[in-house]
Amino acid sequence: MKEARRLSPRGGGRAAVLALACAALPLFGAAPALADSIVYAKDGNVWLANPDGSGQYQVTADGSPDHPYRSPSQADDGTIAAGFGDEIVRMRQNGEVLNRIDPPALLDSVSQPLDGPPIDVAISPDGSRIAYTMASYTCPVAAECGARTATAYTAADRLTPPQQGGTTYLRDPSWVTSSRTLQFGGYTHQVNVHDVGAASDAHWFDDWEVVGQPASTDLGDGELNPQGTMLALVRGYGPGATVVWYDVSGNAQTSLPPPPSMRCATGADAGISGPTWSPDGQSLAIADPEGIWVKRGAANCESPAPILAIPGGSQPDWGPAPVNPGPRAQQPGPLPAPSSGATSKPRPVGCAAKKGAAHDRCGYEAALKRCGKAPKARRARCIAAARRAYAISKCNRKHGKSRARCLRAVKRS
Repeated sequence: MKEARRLSPRGGGRAAVLALACAALPLFGAAPALADSIVYAKDGNVWLANPDGSGQYQVTADGSPDHPYRSPSQADDGTIAAGFGDEIVRMRQNGEVLNRIDPPALLDSVSQPLDGPPIDVAISPDGSRIAYTMASYTCPVAAECGARTATAYTAADRLTPPQQGGTTYLRDPSWVTSSRTLQFGGYTHQVNVHDVGAASDAHWFDDWEVVGQPASTDLGDGELNPQGTMLALVRGYGPGATVVWYDVSGNAQTSLPPPPSMRCATGADAGISGPTWSPDGQSLAIADPEGIWVKRGAANCESPAPILAIPGGSQPDWGPAPVNPGPRAQQPGPLPAPSSGATSKPRPVGCAAKKGAAHDRCGYEAALKRCGKAPKARRARCIAAARRAYAISKCNRKHGKSRARCLRAVKRS
């Protein structure tokens, strides 16, 4: 985050750029009390730290860049949930696994099954539920090729049927309350709310409703602060992506307020992602390729400047629990079996027996073999779909919460 700017409600493109040379400025004000924490991903594992970057603690040790933990999030009591392979892992701060969930395939908007790694994982503030998203690039019969997503819920301590909480064709779920999420989609359906158990989501606003049609672009990867007064999200994509935060009037926790008003934006930064609010709703943590930046006093665009609190970190989630992992188990027993609705699972064979990049490559090669047997008229389309699916799989594993830009890039390729 090299710069930020103040935005007028409908004139963001004309706003003056405010230099925030973070490295050249002293830390702002007195250090706040360390009563909260940021959970994040680094080097394929889950970590915790105080918001100023101190007290960094490695929660997991079995992840790697080729087989990483993805999208870690935390409940108010510090319980962590993250994606790992095809599972959702719920754990304590010291890495003790409470349970693992292997969610079933979800149906996308053209009734095709989406399976594989959950790319977004968000545990509710009260720790009772987990929202998760699956994605794939498909070329179904009688429908256009495209990247498609679906989002569902499960109880945090066991697998529950997706139909129980309701499913959507959206992505990037973040919790507004323990029974309502924000979710994001494409044009005309960009920012939405979904109440657990509701048959469908409710559209809140699109970018064009705030900035006008000529200047509108993509919105996603957002979070409402716990007080419901401010919203932060990623606006745009590629080298033009920024994080924008807004003032919210009305009550997004129980109703649909009018479109919010832009307050501030970071400078354009390829790879910027994952804005997350402090428990008091006054500060933001934002990830970019350098690491995780913390902007205190978000109501003021100019000062204090953001600081690079956690170099090398990504996918942050800020919660009220302090960093207090306690001792690790000296001789941990076997991990709990994943909850999948079945009493047991057969030993995996073929591609299912492989992990990480090897699993993706095996599936890609198998898909190419199937394409070779397809009718000649469909062969080229089949191969193109296999290549795009492989590209998305690699993106999911490598980039975690930055994968939305990958999905759009693959779709345009």
